Amino acid sequence: MHKKLLVIILLIIPFVGFSQVTASFSTSTESGAYCIGDTIFFSNTSTGSYVLSYWDFGDGYDTWANEPYHIYETTGTYNIALTVTDASGNSNSTSSSITVNATPIISLIDDSFLQSISIQTTETSLTYEWLFNADTTDETDTVVYYLESGNYSVIATNTNGCTSTESIVINLGSSSSENPEDTLKIIVKNNILTPGVQDGANDILFIEGLSGFIGDCRVVIYNKWGQMVYLNNNYTNFGGFEGRDNNGRELDAGTYYYVITNENRKTATGFIDLIR
Repeated sequence: MHKKLLVIILLIIPFVGFSQVTASFSTSTESGAYCIGDTIFFSNTSTGSYVLSYWDFGDGYDTWANEPYHIYETTGTYNIALTVTDASGNSNSTSSSITVNATPIISLIDDSFLQSISIQTTETSLTYEWLFNADTTDETDTVVYYLESGNYSVIATNTNGCTSTESIVINLGSSSSENPEDTLKIIVKNNILTPGVQDGANDILFIEGLSGFIGDCRVVIYNKWGQMVYLNNNYTNFGGFEGRDNNGRELDAGTYYYVITNENRKTATGFIDLIR
């Protein structure tokens, strides 16, 4: 009698299972680097039937979101902890550290006389990418020269992969005048140079009335990438620009741009088609 009763009791005791949850996560940013101000995305890769997720970002902020994002405002190494809990109250935790790096600090300086934009920074080992009106250019130098109005931007990147972007709007205005007798205008007589033809015409960049200018006349020539290829701080129409750089090398055929300045006259800008 006692043996039968024991068997019946064992059969009616329900089986109680224990839920198994394991916490895990991964982090990512759009840039692939962890930088001040970047949005860091947290993917919850935990396994098991968890119903709660608790995140501690290590900088005084936390959240119960399942897959949150976070922005760190200062540099440093932060320990990120995730705890997941199932409906029965069973929980599991994991943690991982990330290092948040500084972004470059730069500023842009406009030199309206030289028509150049230069980058100022105290940092070293930065690389640069210039954009004009949001379009990427081939310029990577710390100084670029502008030939037209628009929005000039530069993206600076440090060795940690963190970036900063600075922009400046250039408005050249118009060097022309409604008065055709304006004596302050600098007039270039030819925008086509054919020095190889050797016919005595269009061999040199000719400035009208240059001999009557007060003070020196400065002529700078740039290629289509905005790189300076010719500079003469005391330009004359005799021995002036004839399609060669300052080292005497012949420039390739193509379109070049000039900036001509004189302290007593209006700055002149324009283009030259060099034909060979």
